[in-house]
Amino acid sequence: VAGLPNNFVFAQTGTYTFTMVTDPNNQFAECNENNNTLVRHITVTNLPDMRILSQHIAPSKLNPEPGEPITMNVSYENIGQSNINQQMKLKLLIDNIPVDSVYPVNGLVTGGTTTVAIPASWSSSLVGIHVIRAIIDADDVVNEGNETNNEATRSFVVGSSANLFFNQFFASNNIPAPGDTIILTARIGNNGDLATEADVSFYYLNDQLDTLLIGTSAIAVPANDSITLTFPWKVINNSTVLAARITNASELEFTYDDNRATTLIGGPPQVTVVSAAACTGTDGGSMTAVVTGGKPPYTFSWSNNASSQTVNGAAGSYSVTVTDILNRTATASGVIADSNCCPPCTKAPKKPSLLISGMSSTGATNKFCPGDTIIVSVKIPDPTACSYSWTVPPGTVLLGGQGTDSIVLALDGNFAATSNIYASAINTCGTSAIGTGKLNRGAKPGTPGSITGIQDGLCDVSGVTYVIPTIGGLVYNWYFDTVNTATGAGIITSGQGTGMVTADFTSAWVKGVIHVTASNACGTSGARKMTNLKPAPGKPAGITGPSQVTAYQAGVQYSI
Repeated sequence: VAGLPNNFVFAQTGTYTFTMVTDPNNQFAECNENNNTLVRHITVTNLPDMRILSQHIAPSKLNPEPGEPITMNVSYENIGQSNINQQMKLKLLIDNIPVDSVYPVNGLVTGGTTTVAIPASWSSSLVGIHVIRAIIDADDVVNEGNETNNEATRSFVVGSSANLFFNQFFASNNIPAPGDTIILTARIGNNGDLATEADVSFYYLNDQLDTLLIGTSAIAVPANDSITLTFPWKVINNSTVLAARITNASELEFTYDDNRATTLIGGPPQVTVVSAAACTGTDGGSMTAVVTGGKPPYTFSWSNNASSQTVNGAAGSYSVTVTDILNRTATASGVIADSNCCPPCTKAPKKPSLLISGMSSTGATNKFCPGDTIIVSVKIPDPTACSYSWTVPPGTVLLGGQGTDSIVLALDGNFAATSNIYASAINTCGTSAIGTGKLNRGAKPGTPGSITGIQDGLCDVSGVTYVIPTIGGLVYNWYFDTVNTATGAGIITSGQGTGMVTADFTSAWVKGVIHVTASNACGTSGARKMTNLKPAPGKPAGITGPSQVTAYQAGVQYSI
């Protein structure tokens, strides 16, 4: 298993392609060179994502008697964008037969979780395994980034059954040497009503994170009793995870969640730090974490939020926490010294010329809005400069880089239409003339284009679509006139925030208007309107048929 040394942050929505190549330089001769590349596409959305997991389904009993009623709690969560103003249905089935639904249940903030008690109880005289199925947003009214995780299942058993579980699992020596023989001990209980036989297998994790079998023993455990099992192992890896697993039970178990146990052997990681000094006024120093013990791979968390083994920075104190693959930690701290190591000079540095870059929410070059993050750097740093002094305008926050040839700024709501950034280069011979860079504020969007959609016959109809031309990066807000909004006669059911929405109209709809505005971080446009949305059908088209007929003529046809 391999991973990126640093976390990757998705800067905007869209589809990202990750390409992973092993042996990219063809250093090793292989029997198959065609399977060294893995490509994965990840779609990043800015939508809610309602989710239910199996562990979110909680029956009051996992092993009821025949005919014994049970109740159920179901939890759901939102792992996407907040949708606290939306409502949806939670539905519960057992053996694919509907039991009950709860409506409305509310949307959640990002990362939020809530639990719902299902009003109806359930019982069955049918002995054996049954499957609960819970579905959030059962009517599919919420537009989500992932619609495939809205349901989960969990099984339980009605009537007599077994249930094996690990009461204890440990090694006789937690810090063995390679080649030592240790005894693995497992205390296995059965809190079910039936005696059962099963297999218990023991494993260890090697340095490639593969799970390797140590050995297997057969067991027999009486009902409502427990046994002790021991197993010798000649230690191959003395810093690892040991695991035990119960399989092949001869009787049905009412839960299998407790059929695995783990324990650790080997000492935790230890860490020391070594550092290199930083030149005065620069962030050219470094500090490296040196790890011994524990089990790799390791992760690093520095006091300046870096996550690599070596951190670069200015003079000062730093600390690091190291975590191994077994989640054991060690900490160390040290100092990057300050060194007066400016290069020789004969005159003050040259006036710096500034370059402005960064991700603009407007999509335009050097047109920024509040909330944008930008980078301002010296185009060609003077090799004789020791440091740079920066002055940033109101409405900006300096996130880092003071003293270096590049800074990072965040723009807040006070960012003015046009602002200047100033920088001067410094060495032991003097200070340069001041260089200037100009930041320009972007504009709010223009009024959206014409709305396309039907205007007549809107009494008690659903699924009516309205569309406008769109521009990337903008959010579109749709709404009806105040009269129909107040009565709930018109409702935007899907697509809010995009250039295409679907709306439902009730029989209470009166002639009204649909509006849409466009927004970015710089502001909101004027509203585009479609008026005369009428409940009655439109005037029929012209009538087709003969204009002259004779007396008593029959069967004359007219159509529209």
